[in-house]
Amino acid sequence: MTPNAATLPYWPDGVSREIAGYNKPVFSLLDDAAQSFPQQTYTVFNGARRSYAQVKEDADKVAAFLQEKGIRKGDRVAVFLPNLPHYPVIFFGILKAGGICVTCNPMYTANELSYQLKDSGARIVFCMDHPQFYATTQQAIEDTAVETTVICNVKRWLPPFKGFLGGLLGKLPKAEQHDPDHVLFDDILDRTAPIKGNVAVDAQEDAALIIYTGGTTGVPKGAVLSHSNLVFDVMAVDEWIRIPHEQGLPPERMRRGGFHCYLGVLPWYHIFGMTLCLLGACASESRSSSSAGGS
Repeated sequence: MTPNAATLPYWPDGVSREIAGYNKPVFSLLDDAAQSFPQQTYTVFNGARRSYAQVKEDADKVAAFLQEKGIRKGDRVAVFLPNLPHYPVIFFGILKAGGICVTCNPMYTANELSYQLKDSGARIVFCMDHPQFYATTQQAIEDTAVETTVICNVKRWLPPFKGFLGGLLGKLPKAEQHDPDHVLFDDILDRTAPIKGNVAVDAQEDAALIIYTGGTTGVPKGAVLSHSNLVFDVMAVDEWIRIPHEQGLPPERMRRGGFHCYLGVLPWYHIFGMTLCLLGACASESRSSSSAGGS
């Protein structure tokens, strides 16, 4: 894509006017980062670090689980979670299985979540093991197309001592009881072998994400984004950003190899947080570079 130079009197030095190579699956960002920087940290949660290789392996397990549950290309899978380390694992796992991710605001009421599940036709929903979030999910899935509910607990994703002590003192969020038909996310990772290959997708034509608007002019509406839509966005951000890495030196492209850290405060269910944080950190690692650096 080439901007109209006549409408752009100013353009930063060194920033390309074109973005190429974006017609590829979103999950290739993770696969490339895991290949180039397998041991570099992707997520940090309460001090517990997970590498690109670990996230990829778990995403491949989620993809295999979804396929076992009958998810096929184009099927919708909802994610009703706050910013947790489970999020990129689930997001990429959905896409690797050929599914379409439907992100849901974790502060939704049961009625709001139910509407979105019905409107999107989601067949599976991932939710947090939490007194409020799980109860909301239980109410919301009634009379929807949801066939499987997956419960995500945080204990496993904490440093071992914090997880042990938090569990011992009853400080970790957990629903009072679980529906016996619902699936524990930890069991998926323990019992499922990773897929051997990702589902083939047409990056320009196949949807990757359905993300809902704020509903300021009525009920929220699902905006559909293709794989190439998302990849272009994160590549454009990666190309545009220039920051000074050392005092007194001019700004330059973000370095590879774990040089930078993203603070994921923006909500990942929202396109801003997903593009800038969840995918942006991964994309800035996936481009090979001879310089020492990363994100």
